[in-house]
Amino acid sequence: MNKIVQVETVDVKNFQGLDWANTMLESGWTLLSVNGLTLLLGAEKEVAEQYEELLENRV
Repeated sequence: MNKIVQVETVDVKNFQGLDWANTMLESGWTLLSVNGLTLLLGAEKEVAEQYEELLENRV
């Protein structure tokens, strides 16, 4: 069983945040919690290692 090694919060009050959250989810991140308009996403080791590259490709 793999474990979550990195967590990030994403504010989805606007389309840009919603689009970023969608990109992260499509990249393998897991939705851990929803609190209002803030999502808590977690990633296992393999996905977390690609986070910097995902950030660089963010438009």
